[in-house]
Amino acid sequence: MKTAASHFRKIKDTFNLIGAKTGIAVQYSQVNFLEEANKERKEAIELCKLTNNYISLVNLYFNTATDFRFVGNTQGRVDNIKQAIETNSKANRPLEIEHLLYTNLVVALLENDELHEAETYYEKVVSYKELNEAPQSRESFIEAKKWLLYKQGNYDEAITLGKEYLELKQKRHQYAETLFGYKFLKLVLEAKGDKLNAYDYSEGYAKLKDSMESAKNVRSLAFYQTLYETEKNSHRIEAQQKDIELLNEKSKVKSQYMIFGFLGVVTLFGLVLLVRSRNRAKENQLIQEQFSKDLLQSQETERTRIAKDLHDSVGQQLTLIKRKAQDENKMALANLTNNTLEEVRSI
Repeated sequence: MKTAASHFRKIKDTFNLIGAKTGIAVQYSQVNFLEEANKERKEAIELCKLTNNYISLVNLYFNTATDFRFVGNTQGRVDNIKQAIETNSKANRPLEIEHLLYTNLVVALLENDELHEAETYYEKVVSYKELNEAPQSRESFIEAKKWLLYKQGNYDEAITLGKEYLELKQKRHQYAETLFGYKFLKLVLEAKGDKLNAYDYSEGYAKLKDSMESAKNVRSLAFYQTLYETEKNSHRIEAQQKDIELLNEKSKVKSQYMIFGFLGVVTLFGLVLLVRSRNRAKENQLIQEQFSKDLLQSQETERTRIAKDLHDSVGQQLTLIKRKAQDENKMALANLTNNTLEEVRSI
């Protein structure tokens, strides 16, 4: 992905560069490298602003807000969702996107203890009557409503909606949302004074969080290992390319020596022919022809040896790299290695 971003930057393809940087940010978020993800998103956001790419800009603001929720930065989440809403008004996106943004803003404001402002935005959410009942958008509405009921002190209804929300997320195997569902029910039950049931959800929250952290650690390890292997292969390929260049230079030098040597011998025999009598002309001519054949054969033998060295050493190493890249599904590296292998074969 970074190679693609570098390529798009060189050819000044801003649209695809934004997509590549967004992809890099998502990958960083998945392995819990939130600082690196935020850095990539900031660069992508500036590019979107320069090109008026409002659709990508909405997604970038929303993804940044999601990362802020995981680290507990509620104010940062609120600010980014508001920027997403402001940008979305210029993007001409479907109404479902606007509904999703406003429901998330209500939740973010309530988590940030801004009840009055959240109630104002909730009135707008309520106006989306059809979307609030539609299967694809009802879940976000339930989350906004349950948080508002909780902050208003209506614990029983908040618990009912909280359980419905948690069940929906569990069925969809949406682990991050399930985690927040456990946390919400724990908070409401504790506020209600039901510590026994609150403990059950607290335990569920702790187990799921530990599981997610373990998964993130595994992904982080895999990410570092992939990064190490990529860099190692890159260094190996660079070293092999240098070896190939060195072999080419040596081959050129040998060819030059052979040419100069051949010219020197021809000149020497020419002088000898001038000194000797015409009676030896035919004999000398036969000798010269035989020498030329031997020299050409020697040159051909040398070329064959060099080709064999390239095939048996460098060629086999490149073939191994290509197979390994294909096994690991690194098609870009496999294609690059294959091209290099073809060049070696041509040489």
